[in-house]
Amino acid sequence: MKKLIMLTFCFVLVWSVTGCSKKLQDILSEVQNRVNSESGDDDREQSAVKYEDTVVYYNGFLDFSYTVPKGWWCYTLNTENFSEDQEETADPTGLDIYYGDDGDYIDLISFANLQFSNMDNHLGFDINAETINGITDIAGYMEYFEEYMLEPEEDTTYELLNSGRVPINNIVYEQRLFKVQQEKNTEFNILTLTRQVNEGYFLTILVSYWPANKNAETAIINAVTKGT
Repeated sequence: MKKLIMLTFCFVLVWSVTGCSKKLQDILSEVQNRVNSESGDDDREQSAVKYEDTVVYYNGFLDFSYTVPKGWWCYTLNTENFSEDQEETADPTGLDIYYGDDGDYIDLISFANLQFSNMDNHLGFDINAETINGITDIAGYMEYFEEYMLEPEEDTTYELLNSGRVPINNIVYEQRLFKVQQEKNTEFNILTLTRQVNEGYFLTILVSYWPANKNAETAIINAVTKGT
């Protein structure tokens, strides 16, 4: 799930794996393109849509909802999986689920507080859910998650800065903070919040931000508290 980070800062994946991990790779490589581009160069940032009103999205199957604030920016939204109508996403047969060799993956939404990721206080959010074959509890999933995140890649290394648990609206999330370092000296952080949801799925909120943003962690937790 390192390869989940869809929105802001990104790095190129070179694993030749199949199934769910391959799907996550595709997302991560989009993020890599953005961190290495100048403001306005990235197509997804250029085409981002600003929310004129607060919007609540639902996935009834996962029993999860998120409220995106007015004034934020939407990069991508999978409307088959995340809808303003809760009933539209209650039946899994109507969802856009990626069925891989090692598990299943549900893409929900990618959004940010600011349109362009080169802004110092930009926070890029990506929300996804997946199953991993043979893993049935959060402890097992987080072990897999950390191993996957920390696997080194060409020109890129990852470091786990801290880990723990944080209660948000009476639900406990597994929290992980990673530093991403590229050879070209591009450095950014990824904060992840993960919990188990329905039908064996593990939902993760991934947020990319620049290390210079010292208030980022507090801002992220506050945003998720309001959003969920």
